[in-house]
Amino acid sequence: MDGPYLDVKIKVKERWYLLPLPHLKPVDRNLNEWLFKRGASVSRVDYGVKLMYDNASGNNDKLRFYFVTGYTKQLLLSYNRPYIDKNLKWGLNMSLALGKTHEINHITVNNRQEFHNERDNYPKNFFEGTAEFSYRPAFFTRHYFGIGYNTLRVSDSVIIKNPNFMSHGASSVKYPRVYYKLVYQNLDYIPYPTRGTRAK
Repeated sequence: MDGPYLDVKIKVKERWYLLPLPHLKPVDRNLNEWLFKRGASVSRVDYGVKLMYDNASGNNDKLRFYFVTGYTKQLLLSYNRPYIDKNLKWGLNMSLALGKTHEINHITVNNRQEFHNERDNYPKNFFEGTAEFSYRPAFFTRHYFGIGYNTLRVSDSVIIKNPNFMSHGASSVKYPRVYYKLVYQNLDYIPYPTRGTRAK
């Protein structure tokens, strides 16, 4: 059947999948303290790079790598894949983080945090590892099942200043984690909702 025809041209601009971002952040609790109490010292700044790789395998998965140095040394690697099965029910999330810091809040006196710092040493060393599965049986509901392992080690100087920082005067602790979460989200727009219901 002959008739009028209309040509429609669609122009698609693909977003960046691999996005490097700089990281620059003072370690103090707020900008005022860093500027006026610490004299805007460059030595109290963390800097590094964050690499964010979206849609790494073409399955809307997200790969993250953070490298932070300066006052704090930290490495973070995480991978999130919303669905790993054909029925789009199960998802996977894994993360590894390790680091060390020059400063640690070792005690609170008169509702004020007291900090112990060592310029030539790292009084706090930590490691965190997590593996998590998600299950989405319905449109608004998602279940999370996770396991993890954490370690924390502090220097002997911290224990001398506060023998009760850890149980029985220990300078390190290692513990596994097992958890379950239930999240219900019935929202108009999840990143910035204006109406709806969310329960966690």
